[in-house]
Amino acid sequence: MAKEFKAFTGYFIDRNGKAGQVAILRRGTNFDYRISPEEAARLLREHGEAALPFAVMCKEYGEDSDWVGMTEEDLNEAGEDRAGLFDEDYKTFETWATDKGAAYFTPCAEPVEFED
Repeated sequence: MAKEFKAFTGYFIDRNGKAGQVAILRRGTNFDYRISPEEAARLLREHGEAALPFAVMCKEYGEDSDWVGMTEEDLNEAGEDRAGLFDEDYKTFETWATDKGAAYFTPCAEPVEFED
């Protein structure tokens, strides 16, 4: 039986050597971990897609049901509604390390075991 997942803060070092953290909401349904739209935007503003050791994926961005990797270019620009954030239609975000390398952060919580 799987233990209950507890939200936690993960810590990482990006490809430029800058320390970062990410607020994890729960285990992802398609990739690694679910994050909020605001957290996804903050990560891309502060680190940029190229420096993050994981991809920020969005379910609603594409034309179909495929998930799409997001970049800072996808954020609304200054002067637009929700500047520095994503459009309100984009709600489901997850992190994905599979296409960018190995494990990418250390959780600051009790280890959680999962059964698949």
